[in-house]
Amino acid sequence: MKTKSIGYDLKRVSKVNLFVIFGAGLIILLEGLIYNGANHIFFENVIKIFIILGINTALYFVPIKEQIKGGVFSIVMSTVALQSNMEQTSIGSFMLMMLAFSMSALYFQKELVLIVGGFIDIVIIISYTINPLAMANSTNAASGLTRILVYFNVAIILIFFLTKWGRDLVNSVMKKEEETGELLEKLKFTLNKVNDVSEVFDVDLIRFSENIASIKKSNDTIMVSMTEVTSGAQEQAVNIGEINNNMINATELLTEGKQLSDSVAKISCEMGMSVNEGSEKINHVNNQMETINKSVNTALETVGALESSINEISHFLQGITEIAEQTNLLALNASIEAARAGENGKGFAVVADEVKKLAYESAEKVSSINKITKDITEKMNLASAEVKNGVSAIEIGNALISDVTNFFNQLKDTFNKQNEMLKDQTEKTQKVFGNFLKMSNEVESISSISEQNSAANEEFLASLEVQNVDMSNMLVGVGNINKKWNELKEILENS
Repeated sequence: MKTKSIGYDLKRVSKVNLFVIFGAGLIILLEGLIYNGANHIFFENVIKIFIILGINTALYFVPIKEQIKGGVFSIVMSTVALQSNMEQTSIGSFMLMMLAFSMSALYFQKELVLIVGGFIDIVIIISYTINPLAMANSTNAASGLTRILVYFNVAIILIFFLTKWGRDLVNSVMKKEEETGELLEKLKFTLNKVNDVSEVFDVDLIRFSENIASIKKSNDTIMVSMTEVTSGAQEQAVNIGEINNNMINATELLTEGKQLSDSVAKISCEMGMSVNEGSEKINHVNNQMETINKSVNTALETVGALESSINEISHFLQGITEIAEQTNLLALNASIEAARAGENGKGFAVVADEVKKLAYESAEKVSSINKITKDITEKMNLASAEVKNGVSAIEIGNALISDVTNFFNQLKDTFNKQNEMLKDQTEKTQKVFGNFLKMSNEVESISSISEQNSAANEEFLASLEVQNVDMSNMLVGVGNINKKWNELKEILENS
């Protein structure tokens, strides 16, 4: 049997028995100390008890079956009790012997009870053989032995059945625990399977919900498209009706168009004559523009020459300005040298001041001339820009006149071709009129078909709306199923 059975720990029983042995030994020592005092017998008993306690303690830690430990504990205790009784007969010795025997019953092993009980019977008989009076404080030792054996063996029988029934009960409980453990393992296995299935079910449920949502979204898109198609079909029917009316009006306009074509042909001839006259006048204007262009180019060359002369004057003035600045610098140096010369340099200082004044006046004159030259340059630049603009305008005018001349020539050719085309147009108008009548009949047929198509689209749209409502209800149902499934999973996880 295992040291620790399911629901019953034999190691704990051995520990309790060891504590009982320690307690019994302590009580024996206290009893001897109280009644006999600390004599040599007391110390001998102390040594014996400590030896017995040491042996039992060492045995407790030996890795053997707990039933064997229990048998040894009981035998040692019963041996100590009988030895104590042989030294001095007392009821306490028999109580200690019964305690030792009861220790074996804690293991719920009927075989162990019989072994320990038989060993105690043998020890009692041997003790009686050695010292008959040790078994009973009576003149009739055999009668005392008989009573002891009868009482003790009756106790053995009772404890045997108690142990047997207790073991059966323990075995039954252990079996139930094993069955419960197996059921628990099966339940765990089932829960794991349910968990695996729940994961697959969750994925399938999510996919199903997504598919329904996708279908609903597609239905919504189809509904929008069908609504637009239905609206377009209705508008198409209206437009076809309007086209029919417009074609009738167009037929009337074609008749009026023929009359207008004749009038246009007459007017075109008159306009052709006017175009020829305008072309001649444009050619005359073109000749005048060439003369103006030559004059403007001459003016532009003159302005360019004037600009070159002004630039040379500016260059000369810049040289004069530099000379005036150098003269002013020399006058300043002369004044400094005259100041150093003292009285001898006064006349030289006066000359230096006059030179300085002349240099200053020269600089002012040059500045004035530069200002005038600058104004002339600016006006000349403006004049040059205007002349250039005039040249550009003349070039643009020449291009426009050339374009107008070409336009008049093309217009003349166009009018001639247009007159011929107007004649052909009259003939084609008659053919177009007949085609318009045929198209009008076909448009009426198309209008009828369009109305039927619009009605069919409206019926299909109504069916889609009903299907969309069903999809919405299905989504709500899937949401409820998902909610209940999550609640079931929580219950399974918490169980």
